[in-house]
Amino acid sequence: MGAVLVSQSSSSGYDRAIVIGASMAGLAVARALSDHFREVVVIERDELSRSKPTHRPGVAQSWHIHNLTIGGQRELEELFPGFIETAIDLGAMRIDDMADIAIYAKYGWVKRIESEFICLSATRTLLEFAERKRFFALVKNARLLTETRVTDLLVDRSGGGLRVTGVATNHPDEPQLHADLVVDCSGRKMGWKVWFKQHSVPLPQETVVDSRCAYSSRFYRPRNPAEFSWNAMIVDPAFPDRPHWGVIIPLENNDWVVTLGGFNGNYPPADEQGFMDFARALPTPKYAQALERADPLTKVRAFRKLEMRWNHFETFNDLSRFLVVGDSAWAYNPLYGQGMSVAVTCARILRDVLNKSTDLDSLPRRYYPAARKFALPLWDSTSQLDLRWSGATGKRPWHGKFSMPAAEMAVRAASRDQVVGRALNEVAHLIKPPTFGALTPTIAARIARYAFKEVFFGPPEIRDEQWPPPPGHPETKRSIGAHPCCACTERPCQCEPRPMPA
Repeated sequence: MGAVLVSQSSSSGYDRAIVIGASMAGLAVARALSDHFREVVVIERDELSRSKPTHRPGVAQSWHIHNLTIGGQRELEELFPGFIETAIDLGAMRIDDMADIAIYAKYGWVKRIESEFICLSATRTLLEFAERKRFFALVKNARLLTETRVTDLLVDRSGGGLRVTGVATNHPDEPQLHADLVVDCSGRKMGWKVWFKQHSVPLPQETVVDSRCAYSSRFYRPRNPAEFSWNAMIVDPAFPDRPHWGVIIPLENNDWVVTLGGFNGNYPPADEQGFMDFARALPTPKYAQALERADPLTKVRAFRKLEMRWNHFETFNDLSRFLVVGDSAWAYNPLYGQGMSVAVTCARILRDVLNKSTDLDSLPRRYYPAARKFALPLWDSTSQLDLRWSGATGKRPWHGKFSMPAAEMAVRAASRDQVVGRALNEVAHLIKPPTFGALTPTIAARIARYAFKEVFFGPPEIRDEQWPPPPGHPETKRSIGAHPCCACTERPCQCEPRPMPA
């Protein structure tokens, strides 16, 4: 068990806040609290490397695809100035979401255009490490307890209500830690449910949506990256008869994370031969051909728990001085790449709520509605994407019979109309809210025009040949800072190979 002292300084009348979990959400929340407490203690069950990005047991998802939206990048940059530069220095790639990604949609390959949607592409471990570096550089009143588990909440019942006063841990030197506020950012395991039951605290109502979606992933290293005209590839599912999909995302060191998935219980295998057979069964052969031109770096790993869970803390008033943020409160299907961005945005919302008033007793009543206003429309929109599949479980909204066909039509229009594509990308990157955020009269008219053509003239022909990148589009394949010995631009790279992941 370890303890790392960042430093301490008094900045508020409150003594201590405790954050459970040093995840992306946990450190963002700790940053948001740091201006209002003398000390912020972050308790993390895993060991955390201070020298390099490493995978850890508490983030099984780190071996799979990740997406940090542009909205999430902006929020992290606001909470941790210098985050983007740090991530790039560590090796994260910048890719143009509409130019560098080859997308195979329902009717074949989508035309590629240059855009303003410039994203960071890297492993989850690198993104966490970049955030951690900025955290230690900026937060001067935090203490990090690693290899430590929270075993219970400390609850005071003397005032007529229930109030959290700290936590119990398995740390030999600090079996109990008292605090003015406790925030659970421990993720999908939702340890608070166990602690609530131990203290006879009623659980908030929960809404669950499960599309029986799962995926399997493997890291690869392309032998000659220069032969590919793309930096990433996406083979989309096509409702209702094509539940399979595949993604190739570039990582630091010029490696790939390759993920295959399916809805409705169409789970990809977790063995090497089954993984390749699944890739070859996708509607375009180019996906499997890319894998045949790359060397596997890791074993195949499966991820099977992708259900969405919304715990209704916005109507929960049974416990004070306690908050739940991130996947521990509102778990999204990680396939849609919203989790990290929603969590850090909620941390920024918490900061803004505290800046208006530091009254901790009323904090849950003020924070949850504010965060819900941002997070629930995103949860609703992606849950509807899951609920369209026949085998999905969960309550289907009354308007689904109308809204989902309209959304499907918009997605098909976006694959052929670049203006519609840009509008949907603004929603996907959390730049604009879903539904009416991007549905301007111009966009609605363009979708209607496409629908008219599809209904009266039939669907467009399937395009089997990939579109090339836009003329004059700059090379972005090189991962800045990926090599320890040089800024190599040759293809294939002439540097000594980096160690392969386990």
